[in-house]
Amino acid sequence: MTKRYEGIVASSNVDTTAERGRASLDLRIPTQNLRAALADISDLASVRERSEGSLDITAPFIGASERFADARAEVDALLAQLADAGSADEIAQVREQLRAARAELAAARAELADLKRRADFSTVSVAVVGDADDWSIGDAAGDALSVLEDLTGAALIALAVLLPLLLIALAAGFGYRFFIRRSREKALDD
Repeated sequence: MTKRYEGIVASSNVDTTAERGRASLDLRIPTQNLRAALADISDLASVRERSEGSLDITAPFIGASERFADARAEVDALLAQLADAGSADEIAQVREQLRAARAELAAARAELADLKRRADFSTVSVAVVGDADDWSIGDAAGDALSVLEDLTGAALIALAVLLPLLLIALAAGFGYRFFIRRSREKALDD
């Protein structure tokens, strides 16, 4: 399911005993796919508890963008100073400032990239708990019905693909037979 929504499993932990099973998963799902992914996760089993929260990262993102722009401008200004520097001491001094400014630019770029990743991906934590005696005949019937629905859907899709191909093949076959018959009749008439 995570792969379907182009997410990643950041961590997983599965523990099982004869009577119980437990899994903890931390997922990173692209934010634009979050609602659909949560719906699919909820369909996997009965949901006993669900909580959602969000963290506004607008102010940190704006601050990081401004720090990046300032650091980029500082590097550009120092490069212009370096081009205009006349003495070896002046060049060495500007290069030292440029090294520090480039380090600041790299840090600002990394901070901005981290915030962008946080905005692009949502963190989803899932805990799955199963008891050996939770499964019933009703669950089995529901599972069997779900499998039949899936098989019926697959058969309908296959039919939707194969039926037009069959009709094209039949039309081509009739056209070929008609062409052969006309060719024979023409040969016999000649």
